Amino acid sequence: MSPQISHMAQHFGIVLGSAICWQCQQNTSVSALLLDKFQQRFDEDDPWEQTTEPSLLGFISFISPEAENAWLQEAPLVALAATRSSEATYYANHCSHCGAVQGDWHLREPGAAFFPVDATGIDSLTLRWIRKPIQAAASSAQSSWQDELVARYPQIRQ
Repeated sequence: MSPQISHMAQHFGIVLGSAICWQCQQNTSVSALLLDKFQQRFDEDDPWEQTTEPSLLGFISFISPEAENAWLQEAPLVALAATRSSEATYYANHCSHCGAVQGDWHLREPGAAFFPVDATGIDSLTLRWIRKPIQAAASSAQSSWQDELVARYPQIRQ
């Protein structure tokens, strides 16, 4: 059975940051994918909708191979993982020290790596644009901090 693609874009961004591992309490690198101009649909029968607001992908269960390769070159601690708390298998960050899954939900709580609540939190992130197409089966979320991050790294926006 082929995955239900929910997001498509001609390019994407890799957001790089750090988090404290919930298990070993060590600082570890984490990453997430950001789309700024893309198409999305919520159900296989829905029409594709064009979106131009930055959105962070989450709970990615499928990603096209070319995009996956680019992501894993930048973030080798990302791998498919089954998690008990989400009861899902998705591409998740793993701690560089103990290997524990760093779940998407916890990395997106207010004040966490991918939900900065102030300029200091945004300053701690880096965005690298990848000029490759992407297709993904994922959820997505928009927040004003993403607009600010994209404005700081405008290399690809036209």
